[in-house]
Amino acid sequence: MKGTTACRRFEGRKGLIKKYSRRRRKEVFEELKSMSVRLANKLGLQSKSEVASAWRLAVETWLRKHDIISVHKCQKVSPILSQLFTH
Repeated sequence: MKGTTACRRFEGRKGLIKKYSRRRRKEVFEELKSMSVRLANKLGLQSKSEVASAWRLAVETWLRKHDIISVHKCQKVSPILSQLFTH
């Protein structure tokens, strides 16, 4: 996010502010809650960190689906440490 917060990025895109009124943001929030609960239930997630992961995945999925963000995979990947230390 180039050193900015999500709020700052959202505020910087004036078209998004007009498109997402308070009412629409509440609808989106409810949709995100529903998505994350369905995901957590489907995968049997129960711990606080697992449920938080489901929330983050739901948010990322929604943002990508609505072309608000794009996620690019890094071409250079570090090796997994456990593979380095196993025989």
